[in-house]
Amino acid sequence: MAQSLRASTRLVARLSLRTMPVSRRSFTISSAARMPDLIQDMYLKELKAYKPLPQKASDAEGHVQKFTPPKTPKSPEETNLASEMQDYETQAVEIEGQAPAGEAEEGGEEDFFEDIEKIDEEDAAHH
Repeated sequence: MAQSLRASTRLVARLSLRTMPVSRRSFTISSAARMPDLIQDMYLKELKAYKPLPQKASDAEGHVQKFTPPKTPKSPEETNLASEMQDYETQAVEIEGQAPAGEAEEGGEEDFFEDIEKIDEEDAAHH
């Protein structure tokens, strides 16, 4: 009996394996993905067939200006420098706050303060 019991369990185990569907992982590709990409194939074919035109030296003529060095500057004449220096040395020196030679001072600071007082009085009258 023990043997028949063991045999029956083995038989049941075998039958259960056959009848039960076995789940497996699988990867399926749709038929649209397996088809070649016609646009990509045409693009790659045209890229491979493209030959750029050889460049010529005359191609840049309309786009590039010819280099011309700038004209050399004229040197100043020595006689002009001497006369301009003489004029500069003979000029009268002007100092701020002092009247030029030959003119009398008109009391500059006093007038300045009087103008401020007049402006203050006018502002007070307007308010």
